[in-house]
Amino acid sequence: MSAGARRHSAVSPLLKKWRPGHASTAVVSTRCAVSSSVTAVVAFTTWVNCTFRLVSDAVTALTALAVLEQMRLPVTEQQIRRGLLQARLSGRMQLWQAQPRVLLDVAHNPHSAAYLASQLQQQPCRGRRLAVVGMLRDKDITHTLAEMGEVIDDWFLASLDGPRAASAEQLQAALLASGQCFASVADAYAAALSQAGAEDEIIVFGSFFTVAAIMAPPFSPTVPA
Repeated sequence: MSAGARRHSAVSPLLKKWRPGHASTAVVSTRCAVSSSVTAVVAFTTWVNCTFRLVSDAVTALTALAVLEQMRLPVTEQQIRRGLLQARLSGRMQLWQAQPRVLLDVAHNPHSAAYLASQLQQQPCRGRRLAVVGMLRDKDITHTLAEMGEVIDDWFLASLDGPRAASAEQLQAALLASGQCFASVADAYAAALSQAGAEDEIIVFGSFFTVAAIMAPPFSPTVPA
């Protein structure tokens, strides 16, 4: 057996414990019980020594291992652990700026907004929380914004571009006339920055398009990626 094959053999024994097919049937939400099939995911999480944001994230990692197995790449258990621990997804609770603190999250439906709100509640803000929001009109705007209502102090509402875009005024109507309206995400973000104090926090969310607008020039992160 070649050295590469010996190193590759680290993947297959792991997948015998955590085969994605067993874990993929798990259903998790804040309103339902966790399926017993999550046992495999829990064991996998313990082995990696990290906490996955959602069970679906763990399933994705398991699926990546299955692909790795099929590709027969020469990797060790240590390399697998390190890769999983260092993996990051842009736009998910991503720290973009330190002062004022700016977080980017692509939450765009009630479920993901509820999760974002729960994470923010666990990270108290000494100042105000300002939301920069742009959404698509075919999303559940009213309930998505409602999930964030308890953690947001001021709203900066942006119109997006394109045939599916919701206008800032539509977002404002969902908030019962609360919030300031802007023609673009860039304008809303600039206004939020100008009004934010050093201890305030800006949360950018509502759509992949909203987050992408902040990640594009002329804006740039002030914290390491």
